[in-house]
Amino acid sequence: MIKSKIPILFIITALCVHSIFPVEVKKVGTVSGAFLNIPVGTRAISMGGAFVSVADDGSAIYWNPGSIANFSSKSLYFYHSPWLSILDFSYASAIVPLGRYGVIGLNGTVLRSGDIEITTYNNQYGTGETYSATFSSAGFAYAMRLTDRFSIGANIKYISEKIYNCSASNIAIDLGTLFKTPFDGIMLGVSITNIGTAMKITGEDLNAFVDVAPTIEGNNDNIVAELKTDYFDLPTTMKIGISWQKILFGSNRFQVAIEGVNPNFNSQYINVGIGFYLFNGIINLSAGNSELFLENSEKGGTVGIGIDLTELSRYGIKIGYSFQYMKHLPDVEGLSIEFLIK
Repeated sequence: MIKSKIPILFIITALCVHSIFPVEVKKVGTVSGAFLNIPVGTRAISMGGAFVSVADDGSAIYWNPGSIANFSSKSLYFYHSPWLSILDFSYASAIVPLGRYGVIGLNGTVLRSGDIEITTYNNQYGTGETYSATFSSAGFAYAMRLTDRFSIGANIKYISEKIYNCSASNIAIDLGTLFKTPFDGIMLGVSITNIGTAMKITGEDLNAFVDVAPTIEGNNDNIVAELKTDYFDLPTTMKIGISWQKILFGSNRFQVAIEGVNPNFNSQYINVGIGFYLFNGIINLSAGNSELFLENSEKGGTVGIGIDLTELSRYGIKIGYSFQYMKHLPDVEGLSIEFLIK
């Protein structure tokens, strides 16, 4: 009985959650934890980010935590990108199947700025000192199959932002489901990421010396005051996607994916991607496009290549490269490596 209800449950969940997000809200630049939107994984990025219904490699926790329920091997995954040429971005995950008890995973993200020269109103060419900014998250994921076709999962993560002597932190959760349809090669995926309360930044760098009564002589003109900062929502995002995979000839496969994205900080848009898996998946070629139909989108086309060295190694080893075209900012390149252990 439960099997017949799964497709209906899947659709109802997607439609109900859609009501959380207003259709025409534009809140660009009004969220905290914006680094959580930086995509991870060479194959996912090269498919234009249309990965919520695919999510079958080590980056899966980020895209759809429910998808890791289908993992049968242990996975250790690393992704690195010199993001926009000036920032250092890294992601790592470990996924461990527990048999009938489900699948668990650990994941972490770090974005670093490096040293930045300090300037002040009186020293606009620099004080000789430097500061840095670090944004990070660390999460624990769990997923399980409800049936042989339907899986659900969640990722609970701790978020931290630190800029010089100021910081902010929060807890958030990602939810995801994956449904293998009765139609050959067609998958449906839904995820809602970064669900949590608003957060604000605090710290000693917000302290300032002020004269509360500048017209009165002889008063204390060095009262310590704290600049008040506002609370900002996390970048909660809902994704609904569908993918289709087909054997072309021999051991070569073709895959196409499309997904709708509805963030709480911008208008809706669409990601699309295709993949070719050649020689029984030893080589995969991917291409796509991100943020279609989004006004003033910075992102453009994506391409990537991956090599599966499983047949040549005792352990499964996969390496990948991705390229994201940016219209005005520096293009983004990324490298990944994944180790699979039975």
